[in-house]
Amino acid sequence: MDQVFEHTWVFDNVGTQTWSGRRLYFSNHDEVRPRAETNYIDIPDTPPNHTATVSVRIDPRSFEKRSECLWIMVDDQGRNCFPHGSQFTIIVDVTFQAGS
Repeated sequence: MDQVFEHTWVFDNVGTQTWSGRRLYFSNHDEVRPRAETNYIDIPDTPPNHTATVSVRIDPRSFEKRSECLWIMVDDQGRNCFPHGSQFTIIVDVTFQAGS
């Protein structure tokens, strides 16, 4: 039986600029088995020293495997906001138990 789940991120804008027009992008969606309800998630405008919360539903698709779903924050031009390593990875580890 498929077990769709929801993943939530809480972002802290610790910088000096308001985040505007930002989104999370599921950058390796063509390479992994789990599927998200959307490959882009809008991040609400977030002033410095404030938080933003976003969520996505993931369907692991009944495939026993460990997958890394790589999400990146992009600006309104599609550029990676954290190109030096800040990815927002979700690890999906699907295993089946006997009798399930």
